[in-house]
This record gives sequence, structure tokens and C-alpha cells, in this order.
Amino acid sequence: MINLFLYVLVISFIGLPLVVLLFNKKNYVSLISLSFPIGSVIITLYCWFLSVLKIEYSFNRIFIPLIIISSFLTIYLIINKLIRKSSEPIGHKIEDPKNWKYWCAVIGVCGVVLVKYLTILLHSISTKVYQPDEYSQWAFQAKLIFLGNGLESFYGGQGFETGFETYPSFIPLLAASFYSFCGEILDSFVRVIGPVFLFCLVVFIYSEMKQYLKNIIINWVVIGIFLTSGFVVFEMSSGLYADIEYTFFYTVSAVFLIKYLMNNDKKKEMMLSALFITLAAWVKVDGQYLALIHIGIICSSFLYNGVLLKRLKELMFFSIISLTIPFLWGLYTAVRDFPDSRWSINPVIEYSFPMLSASIQQIMNTTNWGLFWIVVFSMIILNLYIGINKQQFYLLALMIANVLFLYFSYIVMFGEEAKTAASFARYILRIAPISMLYVSTIINTATKEISNENIGGNSCV
Repeated sequence: MINLFLYVLVISFIGLPLVVLLFNKKNYVSLISLSFPIGSVIITLYCWFLSVLKIEYSFNRIFIPLIIISSFLTIYLIINKLIRKSSEPIGHKIEDPKNWKYWCAVIGVCGVVLVKYLTILLHSISTKVYQPDEYSQWAFQAKLIFLGNGLESFYGGQGFETGFETYPSFIPLLAASFYSFCGEILDSFVRVIGPVFLFCLVVFIYSEMKQYLKNIIINWVVIGIFLTSGFVVFEMSSGLYADIEYTFFYTVSAVFLIKYLMNNDKKKEMMLSALFITLAAWVKVDGQYLALIHIGIICSSFLYNGVLLKRLKELMFFSIISLTIPFLWGLYTAVRDFPDSRWSINPVIEYSFPMLSASIQQIMNTTNWGLFWIVVFSMIILNLYIGINKQQFYLLALMIANVLFLYFSYIVMFGEEAKTAASFARYILRIAPISMLYVSTIINTATKEISNENIGGNSCV
């Protein structure tokens, strides 16, 4: 348990300097929520770099150089901060307390969310890897990487072919780095990677939601509906899967994409969106296709506003950054002659209607998702009634584009699995956080509409 705590602390410390450099205007809570994910990216990319150089893994070779570099960067940032004595406000002011009943409600809602999170965390700690994808893919790869002291100990010459060889190695490398940190294989504690990312995701999405809706209770109720929604969130966040980590990086990318589209002068938001979508592609291969969706949305926005030629450089810049890791990983696996992926092009158009029916059943099944998607669909109807603003339009476009991509993937690549829309309830997790943002913007708009109507009615009287 101590090793687990120290590991999370060290990874967060490794990521903190880069987070401060990228997000210097964010509040401290957001910086904390981003440090572990960024640190985990740094350490896995560094492990990949060591494999390219054919240097065997060990605690000293993986952690010591990164800790030293992070220490120097942290000292530099502290000195720089003291010299500049920046007076920029950190974070957002919480609204003034109305009365004790209000804060009792806040504590009650946050308490329910905390209990649910602790349930996920304790389940993760007390249970070893047991789901098929956990032990046959991620944990299996991680063990061989750890025992062989290198990434290619799984891919090269061992006689193991699972069909996942060309998948990005973020999860197995992160798990293997935990084994290296502990000096042994600990299957129970390695599953805590999921709950840590879930915590980071919840904190990040809350920090974004409160920019649109200042009501703390409503924001935490929406997050509570997400956390208590059912089987999907519980299993994906408590096990050794890639879905929560993938969702985190995609969510951050989507958030900054929306900010860039709302104000094209925010070049930094464009860069951050491209950076995090390429990191999503480092977690799951789907990330490279979602990068194409982002490129398509930016291109459509530029065309609509008549600035495509004027902003072509920005589009190219975004495209290059967002596809960097997929390109380098594809080049690496091709040069090292890794076995082919188990996925292949096999269109089954005749399964379209059964797939559509099965997918709807999965997300409306309260065992899988509780009331979450019912709430989202209800908000879409409300949004159509009160009117869709620009921000809501982009959020909705991202959600719809992701669903259409999933349907297309099923039809083109999933073969017989397309008929039942296998794991659709799990794959749809990626858009749940931006759906929460979408819900918060609608509630904000609706409350303003109601407030304006009340003011108008009073003035008439």
C-alpha cells in the first residue's frame, strides 16, 4: 500500500512541472488532477524511448533520471514564480453561502459521490485482475515487459501472438513501470491506476462545469449520476482497462477544442487540444480516428466562417501534432515487424439495424448506465426547445460524431460482433464527460430563461 501511494506521488511529481508550464492559469485543483495523467504519459513514452535504444528497464534507469529532471524543473519554476510574484488569480471564487441548508445539501451530495468513489477504489485494491481483457491483454503484456525488462520482450521472439501487438502500449508500460517501482508483480494494486484516473477526470470535469454553471449542488448531482450510473463506469474505472484513461485524455482534448472553436484567437487551446488527442491515441488506437474527427470539425468550422485558406496553417499544425504519436507508433511497429492486429476490414451492412437496436438497448439498460443517458437525452430535447447556442452545437456535434464513428467501426471492422453491438455501452464512455458539460450548459441556459421570464412577468405587473 505504501508503494502504491509513493508511486502515485512520484508519477504526479514527474508530471507536475510540465502541467504548470502548459496550464499556468489553471487553479491548483486542476493542476493536481492533470499531474498524474501527464506524468504517466511521460514515463510510458520514456520507456518506449528506452526500448528504441534497446536499453533494458530497471528502477534506476526509468525513475531516477525523470525524478532528477522534474526536480530541476520544479526548482526553476519556484524561483521563477518568486521573481515574477505573479498576481494572477488562481481558480474561481465559490459563490457565497446562502444558508446552512444549502451547505448541508452540498455536503450531502458530495458525500454520496465520495462514498461511491471509495467503493470503486476499495474494489480495485481488494480484487486482482480477473476480466478477460485485463489478464489476456493489458496485465499479460505488462508482466512480460516487466519480466523481460523491455517493451519488445512481449512482442519479439517469445512466441506470443494475441492480436493486440500493434495496439499502443500505454497501459502495459504504465503497469510494468509500477511493477518496476515495487520490484515485484502486484496485481491488486496495479488496478488502482483506473481509480486514480477517474479521480483526475472527475476533478477536471468539475472544474470545467463550474465555469458554465455556478450551482455546486447541481454540478455534483450530475457527476454523482455519472459515478453511480451502473456497471460500465464501475468496471472500467476499477479494473486494468484503457477506457477511463482514454476518456480522460479525449475529454481534455475536446474541452480545449470547444474553447478554440468558440474563440479562434486562442492558439494555445488549439495546441493543447491537438496534444491531448495524440495522447489519447497513445492509450487506444481509436484516438487517431478521433483526431480525424476533430480535424474535420475544425475544417467545417473554417469553411462555414469562410476562413479556411486564411487559417490553413493552423489546421495543418493541429493535424501534425494530433497525428504525431500514431505515426511514430505505426512506424515503430512496422520497422520492428510486429505481428498484425486482429482487426481487419470486413463490412457487414446487413447488420446495421440489429446493431442500432442492440446499441440502444445497452445504453438504456439501467444495469449498464443507470439514468445517465436518459438524463442526457432529456436535456437534448430541452435544448431543442429553448434553442441551441454555439457552444452546445459544438458539444453536440462531437457527441454525434463519436457515435457515428462507433457505428461505422462496427459495420466495417467488427464482423459478427456488429450484430449485437458488442461492448457498445463500454465504448460510449468516451463521450460521457463532455455530455456532462453539455448538460451543465443547458441547465445554465434554462435557468437564465426562467430568470428572464420571472423578471419580465414582474415588470408587467
